[in-house]
Formats: sequence, C-alpha cells, structure tokens
Amino acid sequence: MTPEQADVIRKLSHSLVAIRSLSEEPRSNQALDRVIDTGKISARLLGLAAFPAMPRFVARADETVVRDRSYGSWEYRKYGAFQTRLDGRVRPVAGHVHCDLAFVARGHSKVVVRGSMTSSGPMDGTLALEGYDAWGRPWKMALQMSGLLLRDDGLPSGGTLSLNGTDPANRSSVVCLKFPVADPVNPVVQKEKRRPTHRGRRY
Repeated sequence: MTPEQADVIRKLSHSLVAIRSLSEEPRSNQALDRVIDTGKISARLLGLAAFPAMPRFVARADETVVRDRSYGSWEYRKYGAFQTRLDGRVRPVAGHVHCDLAFVARGHSKVVVRGSMTSSGPMDGTLALEGYDAWGRPWKMALQMSGLLLRDDGLPSGGTLSLNGTDPANRSSVVCLKFPVADPVNPVVQKEKRRPTHRGRRY
C-alpha cells in the first residue's frame, strides 16, 4: 500500500466513524462535513471520475430544524445555514445506526448516503452512496464493511472493506481490501553515485 492509498483509506474511515457519531452528536459540523465527503473519497479509492463538489455546508444551532423524534432518532429538515441543506434522519436501533441523508444544493447537485452499521465495536454494515452534479449526472457506489477494526490513526487493523461503483462515463470499478496490511512505506530513491570528474595525479 502506498502512502497516498493509506491516506485515502484513513479519510474514508473518518467518514464512517462520523456517521456513527451522528446518533449522539447530530449537529456536529465536522461530522456532517465528513459524511458529505464519503462519496468523494470512495470515488477516489475506486479510481472513478472526480465526484461532484458540493457548495458550502454549515450546521445550525436551530432547535426547530433538527427535531428529536421517538426512540432517540433525529430528523433533519432543510438543515444548514448556507447553499447546501440536509434532509433525512439518523436512527439508532438494536446496536446499529441507520441513516438516510440527502445533502441538496441549488440545481441538481446532491449527495445521498443511506445504510446502516454497528454503533460500536467492529464495523459491520452497508452503505449506498449517490452523487449528482449540476447537470444531474449520477455517481453510484456501494460500500460493505465486515469486522472492520480501526487504529487510532484511522487505518484499519482487521476486517474487510469492499466497494463498487460507477460514474457518468459508465466506468465501473471494484475494490476489495482485507486487513491488516503492511504499513505504507515511502519508496527510497537511491542516489546515483557521482564519479569524480578530476583525474588523479600521476607520479
């Protein structure tokens, strides 16, 4: 694994942890930003066309927008203070976090994250990710986790992670990762030894 690939996997892990945390911190700006980036990071890992960038999203502290529903679930209704708004809900049920979130901007730009995963311990679950750019062109991806254990730095130390998806150019890709893997190491570039340009003295 190269350092660049490891960095992408760490970012994806942080996004997955952020989805988990929404059941307890539904107004977290940092967590919601990471959830928006889940599709972009997944597309990069799959080698698909660049995922559409969404306009600015900022969480609000408005109690009338995020509503606490029964069974500890949270519902978003046009949540957000700038161009991107969030509709959907996060619902913890029987040790799992279920999410159905749609970040919508002006025009056709949209990011949708749906699925469920375990709320603690090893990560098990599935996510469906969709993205649409300003012209409505679709990116669609699916992510599956099984027994995924994360280190403090975000790199998985066990379990499996599988992704598949397509982009508007009808390119498809599949990535299956089984952990642990060797820590990334920067390639060592060996310097070519210079030969002395001066001639030695002759006696």
